[in-house]
Amino acid sequence: MLNTEVAYFINVGMKKRDITVEVDDNGKLCISGERVKKRLKNQWDIRIQERIRGKFKREFPLPPNVSAADITAIYHNGILRVAIPKYSTTTRSAPRKIPVIV
Repeated sequence: MLNTEVAYFINVGMKKRDITVEVDDNGKLCISGERVKKRLKNQWDIRIQERIRGKFKREFPLPPNVSAADITAIYHNGILRVAIPKYSTTTRSAPRKIPVIV
């Protein structure tokens, strides 16, 4: 292993089951999920909400020296940490769904 790239994604208010991390056939890292609207039970109505709701999907091309089998994803306190180990040789691997660890 040469080094490890680490990417952080802020997903406050989401649960682990709402986030999917996978590597597709084209060697892209895909992070997708859905944020559902929550109704707060208090005396005030929300007029402005900074966080959007709905589905999202982000794709990032991976270099050829990344093995999908070694990518890890950890979700803790609203932050998704994806570690992508890079090797000195070219190793393109098969598509894979990456489990998100809490």
